[in-house]
Amino acid sequence: MKKLFFLILLIFNASDLLSQITIADYKIKNEEKIIFKPKQYDSLTNWKKFDDLRMFKQYFGTKIYLPKFSDKDRFGNRYCTITNVVLGKNIDSIWNSFDLSLLCDTCPKLLDKESNYGSFYTKRFTPNVLFQLKDDENGKLYYCTFSLLKHFILVPYFIKQQLLYKNKTLVYDDLKKKNVFINCNLILNDINNVVTSETESGENITKPKTVKLTRSSKWICSDVTLIKSNQIYTNPYKEDNYPDEYQFKIFYILKNNLNETIALKNLNPLECEEPSRDRSQPYCGWDDENIKNESNGFLIDSLYRLRERQRLLDKEELIKKQKQTEKIRKLNEEKEFLKKQNEYSEIFGVKYATLIAQKKICIDMSTKMCTFSWGKPLWIDKRTTANNIFEIWNYGYGTKLYFKDKTLFQIDE
Repeated sequence: MKKLFFLILLIFNASDLLSQITIADYKIKNEEKIIFKPKQYDSLTNWKKFDDLRMFKQYFGTKIYLPKFSDKDRFGNRYCTITNVVLGKNIDSIWNSFDLSLLCDTCPKLLDKESNYGSFYTKRFTPNVLFQLKDDENGKLYYCTFSLLKHFILVPYFIKQQLLYKNKTLVYDDLKKKNVFINCNLILNDINNVVTSETESGENITKPKTVKLTRSSKWICSDVTLIKSNQIYTNPYKEDNYPDEYQFKIFYILKNNLNETIALKNLNPLECEEPSRDRSQPYCGWDDENIKNESNGFLIDSLYRLRERQRLLDKEELIKKQKQTEKIRKLNEEKEFLKKQNEYSEIFGVKYATLIAQKKICIDMSTKMCTFSWGKPLWIDKRTTANNIFEIWNYGYGTKLYFKDKTLFQIDE
């Protein structure tokens, strides 16, 4: 009895415990952090602008060089290292710390070029990406936007271009791609030689010697160096109108066996928008977006020979395929001819079957035979005489067939 009473009491207590309402707290959550890993900088590529701002992080730790823009420039001719790439809200704290009333050409904190390329000023807008630079000489920190950063020279890119091309033999190839000339195939200026000539008025004028690039011509890349563009072009540029031409750019110095020397901004293929006017070099798209490495304007000699061999093999393979296709076409035509010849033999007899299968006609053929051979005429004329009724079938271009009693008796061509 005691055992039964204890069991009933236990059941009631258990049901009381199960009927209680519980409250859980799920405010504390385990955080899962997802980190973007930027693409590692490739020294084969020059500055590139990205829609995905995180991609700019690939330049972190890259050494860069800023040449002087003029003799008065006190900030140029220095090496820096990109020590940080600042994005999003992190820019605000840096941006707001600058005194926008101060010029920063003498001791710049924020570098961003305006229309006058001789000074650096702070701009009254917040950029979407800032680059922190550390001066390799004095350790000072500077900030700049991409609009200025791209005027620095990427040291790894410059070194890589020298390793790839300096003292190498190059071959020029003016191939067309989609009816667009690569490298424009225009006449360039010789940067070392000039020609003096007399004008109609008797005045002597001196101009650079012109150099015409011809396909398969060989050139030695004597140097990859920095040159001001206005030293390469012959136009009388004004610094206020063409400030970009007074900046140092990477140029490739090429020489041939005729003692001709040319300087190019890029050895990669260029898609020309239009021929240049009064310029020694064509107006082309020089940015990386237009570069297609499968069809270079200048190729290293060994690569050129390799590509020529491959092109020859491709051509031989194409001819082989064309011959095979033509052979199959002729076989199919022969089968079709034999098939029609057999069909027409049963209908019109052996005499006319071959002619009809070959789409030929002759005198004494019936209208049915001519229809099988040439098809229906464009129109039919009828001519009635005292004794007969003629049908004249017109096939265009003056070709007419004359029928009497449904039998062909005359052909006009």
